[in-house]
Amino acid sequence: MIPEDKRRDVAAWLGEVWERWKNNYRYASDERLEAEFRRQNLNRGIKGNFLKKNSHVIIEAALKLMARGELAWRSATK
Repeated sequence: MIPEDKRRDVAAWLGEVWERWKNNYRYASDERLEAEFRRQNLNRGIKGNFLKKNSHVIIEAALKLMARGELAWRSATK
């Protein structure tokens, strides 16, 4: 169970991952990903390589979700 005060964080992290990762991106070229991310405005406010920045956003959000899930799992098994 996710505590009420953490639900907003978890929803935001899920949204970050959901917005940036689709299974059909697995074999997409950088050019295709750039075009898709531009279409979704995921390049806004990013100077330089926005694919790299978006990759970092996905990884950070996924790691936070994993940590939150592990914490919930450990507290449920006590």
